[in-house]
Amino acid sequence: MIKTQNEIIKQGYDALINSLGVADTIRFIQYFSPGKGDDTK
Repeated sequence: MIKTQNEIIKQGYDALINSLGVADTIRFIQYFSPGKGDDTK
């Protein structure tokens, strides 16, 4: 059975939480989030 994109995303978050814990999962996601604006200004 083919998984939906939302199912894959949920499974990925669950894997991160199980491996890293909630706090470190949040830190991981923040590190790889693109953010907004120009950090060099």
